[in-house]
Amino acid sequence: MSDQAKTNPPDQSQSNQTTGKLLLKLLRLPQNRICCDCRQPLVESHLIWASISSSTSTSTSTSTSNVSLHHGCFVCLECCASHRSLGTHVTRVKSVHMDSWTTAEIQSIEALGNKKTNDIFERHLQEGQWAQRIPNLHSSPMERELFVRAKYESMSFVFPIKVSEVLVD
Repeated sequence: MSDQAKTNPPDQSQSNQTTGKLLLKLLRLPQNRICCDCRQPLVESHLIWASISSSTSTSTSTSTSNVSLHHGCFVCLECCASHRSLGTHVTRVKSVHMDSWTTAEIQSIEALGNKKTNDIFERHLQEGQWAQRIPNLHSSPMERELFVRAKYESMSFVFPIKVSEVLVD
């Protein structure tokens, strides 16, 4: 028996190839060609990661209610670090090329992707101070992490800003 056959069950290598093809097909969609958070082009596929809602996360607490929202998007290497800092109770981060994927994880990316994730998690982004703080190529790791935490952990842009919550100078 070959070393390959000992380490991988017969269907697993074919399954990994199919998974890779599906992920690359999703990456080729125009809405997935830029990082979901910093909007930088996702060019080198070996540096592309995905962020997927943790299946163990049932709700995120906000000041008004408990809400459960899911995301599945592609992010760049720099934003990937910010997603990892959220913890596995909020998100799982996977490499497009190096990690194994479940059918449910691929379906999450397929169902949502970057556009739908941003349609949900940035719905009211333009209404507040964060609109000018979207990370970019030159953003520091701290700036990226603050934005990613506000977006996915606090869900700061999902709900409209209440006038009573806005500070007036």
